[in-house]
Amino acid sequence: MRQLTCFKELANFKSFTTVADALSISQPAVSSAIRELEKGLDTNLFDRSTHHVRLTNEGEAIREHVEWMVNSFENGVRELHQSVKYRTSTIRIACIPSALHLLAPWLSKWRLKNPLVNLKLVDMHSDELSRAMATGNADIGMGLEFRTSRSVQLSHVENDEMMVVFPAGHPLSYKEDIDWNDLRREHLVILDRGNTFQIIQNALDKEGIDFSRLTTLNFIESLYALVANNCHLGLAFKLQIKSHPESGLVFRPLKELISPRKICLMLGTGKNDQDSALSDLWSYLLENINKHRIRGEE
Repeated sequence: MRQLTCFKELANFKSFTTVADALSISQPAVSSAIRELEKGLDTNLFDRSTHHVRLTNEGEAIREHVEWMVNSFENGVRELHQSVKYRTSTIRIACIPSALHLLAPWLSKWRLKNPLVNLKLVDMHSDELSRAMATGNADIGMGLEFRTSRSVQLSHVENDEMMVVFPAGHPLSYKEDIDWNDLRREHLVILDRGNTFQIIQNALDKEGIDFSRLTTLNFIESLYALVANNCHLGLAFKLQIKSHPESGLVFRPLKELISPRKICLMLGTGKNDQDSALSDLWSYLLENINKHRIRGEE
């Protein structure tokens, strides 16, 4: 492998000095490795002179195969290190559906670098997720902030504000700042989703908005259908809308009363503190999701 690695690097750099520096060995050691390889194959692989180093026809013939052998060996060594480091790690991840698009790209990139770790992903509503994190049935989560014991570490990721969904051409759709007074006479449709439903219902009750004009549905596609056909105005949080984009409708933030939901990345700290795969994934997600959020704000 030492001979093949020296051949691969010399074919690329065409300089014994550069290869020696790149591999942190002496120049005579590089020359010796090349001579040994040529002796073993019983052919000259390089034309050497004071001014140049070039592959011979025989060297060109084996170059691609040598690169494959070296790369395969390096990948194999990397997998051995991961196998020793991570053993048979399985990381259980829970996420609310509306926030999954924030998490999924980074899970995909991390898994490419750590193929031996099994990532078990489950989507669930916020109340289910909080229970899963609190009981230790999930190792990492992304969802609504909740009060919990010290066994769960929370890191704020994003604020999720309330939005009003209008059909195109609705008189209120041209207004930039929508408040509850604008909605008092409107038929409203919301999603019946645990904590989210309760937040909206409490706000409507506080403002004295008639619940008989309120329709609840299970899926945002159904909400869009009612709004698009001028039956209702929709209420949903921004991440719910972002995860299910819809053209032809108008979205406006709803001011006052309902504070933005806090979306948090969560780490269950009850698992073995020596689980390096979990620690590595947590640090990777924390760094990249927050970095992406800060860039978006800029």
